[in-house]
Amino acid sequence: MEKNLKFDFYGVLVEVITDWSEVAARLEKDFSFFVRKSSMTEEKASISITVNQNDSIQSYLEDKKLFSYQNKVQFFTKDHQRYCLYPSGVCSSINFNNNEVVIESKHLHPTHEIAYLVILSRVGKLLDLKGMHRLHGACFSYEGKLCLLSFPSGTGKSTLLSYILCKEGVSLYSDDSPLIDRKGKVYPFPLRLGFEPSAKLPENLSKAESYSLIRHHYGEKQLIDIADLSLSIGKEYFSAYFMLGHRTNKFSVSSASLVNIYSQILKEGVIGFGLPILFEYFWEPGFKDFLIKGKIVLSRCLAFFSFLKKAKKIQLTLKNHDSASNSKLDENAQFLFEYLEEN
Repeated sequence: MEKNLKFDFYGVLVEVITDWSEVAARLEKDFSFFVRKSSMTEEKASISITVNQNDSIQSYLEDKKLFSYQNKVQFFTKDHQRYCLYPSGVCSSINFNNNEVVIESKHLHPTHEIAYLVILSRVGKLLDLKGMHRLHGACFSYEGKLCLLSFPSGTGKSTLLSYILCKEGVSLYSDDSPLIDRKGKVYPFPLRLGFEPSAKLPENLSKAESYSLIRHHYGEKQLIDIADLSLSIGKEYFSAYFMLGHRTNKFSVSSASLVNIYSQILKEGVIGFGLPILFEYFWEPGFKDFLIKGKIVLSRCLAFFSFLKKAKKIQLTLKNHDSASNSKLDENAQFLFEYLEEN
């Protein structure tokens, strides 16, 4: 039975059309905060995505000369239509003129993965054009203070956030990439929460219903729908902290250097290395899109500079994980709260 999912990302309207019930259920959990209950029949969707449980595009692609991109995808572009073939068996096409996407495969996990990333890629670009930009990092507010944690990948940022969310008075902005406008205001952009299968989580998250995603290049991840956790989302804040972080064997707090700050912002926001995005859906053919991307870069720089101008910039050092115990995870969260309460 065909199902239409409708999402509203700050005015960027997305419609997903599919009769693949498992994919529909997963995407609805991924983006539960943005699910639109009211009808979109009178408004044209900004992005239309059709997901089919077959591989008919495969036969079309077989006789085409494809361009290989980092061994993760092969694609070719004709006029404003791009066709993609992934090693996981997923095929897709996108018409950049009308933002219509078709995704086809017989395999659940790679189809879910590509559909999720397609939505974030296209929504991210349209939000960029509205002056709302994603910055890679975990973000929450506590007692009127907004805290954006910009840690290197693999340092346990998401697991730390899981313990932070247990604290009364905490409001989630994003596990992965809050939005910042050109005036430096931060907006919630909460997606599903994702953890490595071996992650030691607090009781409320470890007992929450989860669903597994086996990613083609990055392995398995356990996902949790934020709607199942009764979290506060996007509570108003009055001051902001931008925190660079790393781990050693002791706690410390100091002022972050401007070199480290702007290096991190360049990588994680202006370029967007840590953002979930697919090159093949963000970069469009033609000189016009080159100018558009230039405009986006300038807008991102303005937004992040405006945020940093208002925020207190901190270098935060937390303790390393202890794989045999979750006590240090609790200590890290507690240390962070003590700092926020005293400052």
